[in-house]
Amino acid sequence: MPFGLTFLAPLTGLIAAAIAIPSLVALYFLKLRRRPVRVSSTLLWQSAIQDLQVNTPFRWLRASWQLLLQLLVLALLLLALARPAASIGDGPASRLIVLIDRSASMSGADAADGRTRLADAKRLAAELLRRATSRGSTVTLIAFATEPRTLIAESTDRALLLGALESIEPTDQPGDLAEALALVEAFARPSDEQAEPPGVVLFSDGQGSGTVGSVSIEPESFTFVRVGPDPDALRDNIGIVAFNARREYDDPATLRVFARVVNASDGEPREATFELLVDAETIERQRVEIPPGADATISLGIDQPGEGVVTLRRTGAADTLAADDEASIVIDPVAGRRILVVQPGAPTTAAEYALVDAIAALEPAELITLTQEEFAADATDPRLLAGLDLIVFDRVRPDVLPPIPTLSFGAGLPIPGLTVTPRETTEDDSNARIVVGFGLWDRTHPIMRYVTPTEVRLVDPLRLVAPGPTAEARGTILAQSSAGPLIMLVEGDRVRRVVVGFELGRSNWWRDLSFPVFIANILDTLAGVSGTGAQHRTDEPVTVRGLIPGATAQLNTPSGDVRDLLVDRDGMLPIGVLDQAGPYTLDLSPSGRAVAVNLLDDQESTLGTADSVAIAGQASASTSIGAAEPQELWRWLVLAAVVLSTVEWWLYARRMRV
Repeated sequence: MPFGLTFLAPLTGLIAAAIAIPSLVALYFLKLRRRPVRVSSTLLWQSAIQDLQVNTPFRWLRASWQLLLQLLVLALLLLALARPAASIGDGPASRLIVLIDRSASMSGADAADGRTRLADAKRLAAELLRRATSRGSTVTLIAFATEPRTLIAESTDRALLLGALESIEPTDQPGDLAEALALVEAFARPSDEQAEPPGVVLFSDGQGSGTVGSVSIEPESFTFVRVGPDPDALRDNIGIVAFNARREYDDPATLRVFARVVNASDGEPREATFELLVDAETIERQRVEIPPGADATISLGIDQPGEGVVTLRRTGAADTLAADDEASIVIDPVAGRRILVVQPGAPTTAAEYALVDAIAALEPAELITLTQEEFAADATDPRLLAGLDLIVFDRVRPDVLPPIPTLSFGAGLPIPGLTVTPRETTEDDSNARIVVGFGLWDRTHPIMRYVTPTEVRLVDPLRLVAPGPTAEARGTILAQSSAGPLIMLVEGDRVRRVVVGFELGRSNWWRDLSFPVFIANILDTLAGVSGTGAQHRTDEPVTVRGLIPGATAQLNTPSGDVRDLLVDRDGMLPIGVLDQAGPYTLDLSPSGRAVAVNLLDDQESTLGTADSVAIAGQASASTSIGAAEPQELWRWLVLAAVVLSTVEWWLYARRMRV
């Protein structure tokens, strides 16, 4: 098995050696001044003469076990000062890719001295970088949470790599190892100059890694270094993993707050007190008991007719992870939001009225209805679009894609790759012309939640085709039938849009109980209305709409930093992903806005660790913290020096015995 040796402080050892070794040898050249002493026997004269000869200046040294032992002791101590480190097994590859996990669970402070897992990972990675650069390896350093970020690409500069490693900051995002390894693949492809595959070293707690099977990285070149406690160790953390607020249907002035909290410990039940705050003022408190390794539900009702920031916070002593101890949501006034409905003409049929009535029943702040001709005339007027939260197109395809969420019935949108066209059927082809029930729909998606359209009849559904994989927009099928996709979610231009591939008037869906549920879900998901507050996860991009084009804004982060932002010409402020949980404030003229960002992730809050990560179906066992770094030998060298010093003293004492 290969053995590697490196020195972590070679300069210190060389300087000490240049001073200590000549000093020791010089002592044996110096003539000692002795005091005359009477002795009882002439047998001691011979030894005294030999000792004087050794100390005569400018004469060659005689062989002396004492000098040899002292030189060995000194050499051992000097080697200890140079901090030699040994590694057994293959050393770092000539190309090395180092992955540092900085997801929320890596902020868990569960080390014995209170260090976080990320701090341990950076410490171990620093030792690996020193070892790799001392052998001339080329290192690529990548940090990741939800998305990976390349810090240093293919460098041998130790100082540069260590500086980049030290600059890695923790996040409150969930981790995504698959995305990180997809980036690693780009660096791992062999080139003409270097055909050897690089070694990949992952420093992580293994939380949520699961099985990564869609990467072409060779498992033999992958090393997983686990940080954090053993998977079976007890964990001390209580976290908020779900949080929402909704106004009561019968009494919109009453706000109902829901939360789910988890106890990560498998040891014993835990009691925790949570306080509910509105605009930083405590309104209520509730104490809950959470079973070990399980969760509990919190439900509170408060009188809150106006807007505000509602926060649920755990009180008491701090636990392992702070990011999930608090969650916030920005509540709008009772009035709701502004909705625009565009139809070919004034409503005349029951289906056309049903669509408008279903939206009006949710009590938006303003419901505007326009004909296709009126909308085409005012589509470019910023006063019409400013402040709108949703546009509903009923059998109308706009010429220009509006920069706000949309819902379309029986018509498409000007998105490349998206087509909504009539099907080619004959009059006798009743199976294709009449569809009973949706057949399949994604019951877990927020838009289709509690929607059960099993008795719906559709006549002449349209042919709905999603944009291709290379298009800028991405289509997700939410419902389909034997005739093909019926409802599709289209994303890609920072705005979500829903396209329904049939006309309401050519169906009985508007009579079905599932239709108003679908409309409520649309408003909740796309426009955030129906009394639902606005909140964002740490892995979601944040965009504020309905602002004055060209206006400036300042974003104040929970850590106290300030970012200057500019509203675009569509009245949108794309802030991007905010990876730290907490309340943000957006300073705008003439007023400000609050932005709530929460972690809300079960896996991160459980703070679990794993002993292996599966790559391409093969498990890669974790390397312990002690085996991950090169083993320093200075302790053994000091011990050997002490032993030799003892031997030297014994020999000297025996020699001097009279």
